[in-house]
Amino acid sequence: MFPVFPALALITGDFIYDAVSGKSGKIKLTVISAVNFLLLILIPAVLITAVLKHKAYGLPKEPVFAVSFFIFFLAFLFGTAVIKKKFLRSAYLLIFLPALLICAIPFIGDAVGPYAASKDSSEFLLKNYQVNNAILCSKPYVRGVKFYTDKDVAVMDLGGKDFFSPHPILLLNSKKDVADFLLRQKVTYCVLKKSAVEDMTGMFDERFKIDTLKIEGNEYIVKIEFHA
Repeated sequence: MFPVFPALALITGDFIYDAVSGKSGKIKLTVISAVNFLLLILIPAVLITAVLKHKAYGLPKEPVFAVSFFIFFLAFLFGTAVIKKKFLRSAYLLIFLPALLICAIPFIGDAVGPYAASKDSSEFLLKNYQVNNAILCSKPYVRGVKFYTDKDVAVMDLGGKDFFSPHPILLLNSKKDVADFLLRQKVTYCVLKKSAVEDMTGMFDERFKIDTLKIEGNEYIVKIEFHA
């Protein structure tokens, strides 16, 4: 793919030059610039909406607000340049968008990590507890837990269907399957969604003791002990 970029840069530069020097090209460039302006406004608007109304996505507020502010500011400068017919200036301003997003990755990455992967949850379990049995996981977390712990895992997905994996992984899609699985292990560690933890409420009798050890992002680290 890399040899494509120099050719693409030449084509883009030639287009911008023709657009700036010709009247019809300027009209087309104005339309394209207007679309780019709307996209610049839309990106931070979607991010802010996701943070405020859809907390389940796990987006960290402070870094997202900071990035959104800079994108809004970039959109203001871009729109001003377009209104003044400074198309080359507006094109240069667009170059800062990917640079801005790349610079924001280190600040957002650490905060998003617990929501995007199960590394922190896996490290917490291995560091603080002796995990000798299969780990019970919700579907979104099973691959990460398997990768970072290198332990046997099982999937809890009540009402779910087949779970694709290149390796055989036990799927528990009913309350009976979950109960039978827990009966076979004296201690079971789990990395579950909140809804899965709630599904367990009232599922077991006094022989089972359930403790929430820690919450990492959207992941609930739970310990279930079975006493015969």
